[in-house]
Amino acid sequence: MFCPECGREVPEGADFCPGCGRYVNSGYTYVENWEQPSSTTTSYDFSEPASRPKRAGSAKFTTAIIVVLAVAAIVLLPTLMEDNRGELFGKSFTESYSGETSGYTVVSCQWEYLDGQFSCSYGVKDSDRTAHASDPVSSRNVIIWADAVDFVEVTDTVTAMEDTLAKLYKQVFGTDPEADQRYADFILAFVQGSVTYMTDQNQHGYSEYYAYPAETLYTKRGDCEDTAILCAALYKAAGFTSALLTLPGHMMVGVVLSSYTVPSYDSSGEILSQTIGGKTFYAGETTLDSAQPVGVSYGSNDGWMYSSYLNSGVVGQGAYTFYEVPA
Repeated sequence: MFCPECGREVPEGADFCPGCGRYVNSGYTYVENWEQPSSTTTSYDFSEPASRPKRAGSAKFTTAIIVVLAVAAIVLLPTLMEDNRGELFGKSFTESYSGETSGYTVVSCQWEYLDGQFSCSYGVKDSDRTAHASDPVSSRNVIIWADAVDFVEVTDTVTAMEDTLAKLYKQVFGTDPEADQRYADFILAFVQGSVTYMTDQNQHGYSEYYAYPAETLYTKRGDCEDTAILCAALYKAAGFTSALLTLPGHMMVGVVLSSYTVPSYDSSGEILSQTIGGKTFYAGETTLDSAQPVGVSYGSNDGWMYSSYLNSGVVGQGAYTFYEVPA
């Protein structure tokens, strides 16, 4: 396997590129079970039908079968594919920016969620994205991991972006979103699909450079810290309790959910969560090109799944854990 970011060969079984740090594992499936008990969930993992050996027979008979199958495919295939791919398969949803343009830069993006196509344009307030332009480079990194939450700024740009996502969500499900698992997945899918992974070195010229949410919304580029910070800010704007999860060489977003339904995932992954002070935080991987549900993680370090590192850490920097974003 080769890294889609830098082209370097990635060792078999690795989750991250050894060259640029890009997350390269994306094995997962969706289960839509919000209103069903987990024992009767419906999987939307789509697979092409297996090929079958041909049978001998007359040409006329074979042609008749082909015609019947073709007609059946035209009538049934869209329904079958929707059943297998998810409730949004083949549907498109769009939200156009209609706010102020003076002092704003309009940015467009698109992504997928449950195989539905989403696109929107949003306004990035110029003063939000330039607010920290004069900050010294030394302030764009942290030594103590808990300080990373200081970058989670909910500005006018972030609030407007979350409002745009809420409108799209209502188009899809017909109701205003709540701070629950499905809306958490929806916001995470936006970050995963809309922001292109790029290392700090390639984007800023520095080995480590934490970006504020409005900056990432403007550039639509970022590494694990930038995208986790953006997602945490969107969660906070939506009424969630959010966090940043620090791990060996990696960062993920965290979100508190009052209830959680385990989605389908293969045996190489895990549900990554931690209960702190009576609050259960679920991790979200933000450095993907496509949607992966909240809680599901395939990350590892030195062969150990990320959950095994929770509560260990580095002296002088902190623990590998969820750091809650202040309300």
